[in-house]
Amino acid sequence: MNIPAQLKDSPEETHAAGVSHQRRTPVWWQSLQQIYQQLARIINGGVSFGQSRYGIDVASIAQPGKNMDGTWVDANFTVANADLTVTHNLGRAFTGYIPMAQNAAGSIYVSPTYNPALVAAQTQVILRASAILTARIFVF
Repeated sequence: MNIPAQLKDSPEETHAAGVSHQRRTPVWWQSLQQIYQQLARIINGGVSFGQSRYGIDVASIAQPGKNMDGTWVDANFTVANADLTVTHNLGRAFTGYIPMAQNAAGSIYVSPTYNPALVAAQTQVILRASAILTARIFVF
C-alpha cells in the first residue's frame, strides 16, 4: 500500500541526557496543531467590548456590531447603598456587569430590590454602590 508523502510521519529529533533519540510526529498531528494555533490567535486577538467614550476600540470600527453582547452605561451613585436604576436596553435580562472605570473606591453590586416591571421590560437593572461614585459599566 502506498501512503502519500504528506501523510507520512516526519522525524523530530530530541535530546535527553546527552543521548540523541529520534521520534516521529505524524504530519496530521502537526497540521492539527497549526489549525489550533491559528484559531487561538483569531479568537484571542479579536475580542472587543466595542466603543467606549474613553477611546476608540479598533476592533469595533472594523466590526461595528462588536463581539461582546453587551452595552456601556454611565452610573452616577449620589447616595451610598441606595438603589439606582440603570438602563441597559439589551432587550433581555442582563447576565452580569463589569465596572470598567470609577472615580472613587467602592463596590458596585446588584440591589436586593425586586421590581417585576423591570424584569418584564428587560431594559434596566437596579444597582447599588457602597460609596458615592460615578462609574462606567459594561453590562452584558
